[in-house]
Amino acid sequence: MKKKMVFKATLSAYVFLSGIWVTLAICYMSIGLKNKQLDWFSIGLLLCGITLAWWIWLWGFKITITELYLEYRNGLYKRHRIDLADIKAIQSGWIGWGGSKKSVTIQRVVIVPKNKKQPPIWINSKPFKRQDLRYLYNFLDNSKNKGENTISRSQWR
Repeated sequence: MKKKMVFKATLSAYVFLSGIWVTLAICYMSIGLKNKQLDWFSIGLLLCGITLAWWIWLWGFKITITELYLEYRNGLYKRHRIDLADIKAIQSGWIGWGGSKKSVTIQRVVIVPKNKKQPPIWINSKPFKRQDLRYLYNFLDNSKNKGENTISRSQWR
């Protein structure tokens, strides 16, 4: 059986993105139940749906490292996989978002492959713990510098 490390979205990401929606849903639903008003309760249910959508999106984020490959799954559940031996570098990058001149730039972790025909993997770093991302940087940088593509026992949690 292959050993693997898995990094998922943090609890703080869930709280930050869905906390306001949960609070509003509870308020609207409690007002609707207390006053027996279906409209307020219905709005609360709609807000519960928004909360659920955020949770499903965040549940999609996952970084998996095995002895052979690194796999990133984004919030839309699209998987990107690269063999550890094919990784040239790991670095910080910025991606533009928006169509205007004042587009927002968002930081990403970029996994650069050795093969230039293969596109880099852009990892959304926001949902993950900084500690996990630091570990990812250190692990891939150490593997690249040592010429190793295996994970030592001390690196498994």
